[in-house]
Amino acid sequence: MYLLPAGMVWGENARHRSPDNICNEIEEVIQKYGIRNVVMMSDTLTLRMDWIAALSQRIIDRNIQIKWIGNSRVDTVSLDLLKVMKKSGCQLLSFGMESGNQQILDASKKHINLQQTVQGIKWAKEAGILTFGYFIVGLPGETWETIKESIHFAKEADPDYVNFHVATPFPGTELYEIAKRNNWLVTDDWSQYEEEGSAVMRTEHLMPEDLVKAQKMAMRAFYLRPNKIMKELKSAFSSPQMFKSKVKAAIHVMSEI
Repeated sequence: MYLLPAGMVWGENARHRSPDNICNEIEEVIQKYGIRNVVMMSDTLTLRMDWIAALSQRIIDRNIQIKWIGNSRVDTVSLDLLKVMKKSGCQLLSFGMESGNQQILDASKKHINLQQTVQGIKWAKEAGILTFGYFIVGLPGETWETIKESIHFAKEADPDYVNFHVATPFPGTELYEIAKRNNWLVTDDWSQYEEEGSAVMRTEHLMPEDLVKAQKMAMRAFYLRPNKIMKELKSAFSSPQMFKSKVKAAIHVMSEI
């Protein structure tokens, strides 16, 4: 997984709808369709912290009863902000954690550090919001040692859920140009570029089959810990709906490892 820089897709400026405009739409789908669970489809919902704080407060003030999830960055949250978001109905936030090695983070221009990630996850948990961490294996500079660092870091930061993806050099990204320049691409069959459990490039240290093996190894290491299994089992039996949800999630995770 390696996303296009946002500016290449959407332009350099972000436009934000007004909090009341969004609240009006949420109320409309509640009234028309009985919707109570909402996904805020924004690459970085907390890009402007003042805006998401205002939206969360407006949901609270208008007494809109919803549960919602969204995507964030660890450097665009604070404990106070997360508490307001939780009060407005936020149940889960996804964070791009990418790697447990700072040099790889810097090379991929993520512009975060490991301590920010640990702090962001800690704040979310303190606010009562579940966290989902996304990692990428196979970025330039990746070795078996850095993969082990990422696995260790995932356990240390301990988001509620993780997914390890294999780096995919989509055309238009800097990663694609790096892979092409270094003859790392192993296929130009674009249908392979969206498949889970496959790799379409090698790196300076690892072959494609190594990256697939590493992805599965990382998923096993995170989820098949005794304390993690017990925590998920305890959560699963809290309600019939939660049990069904956990079973589906477990099936997905097992298919990945």
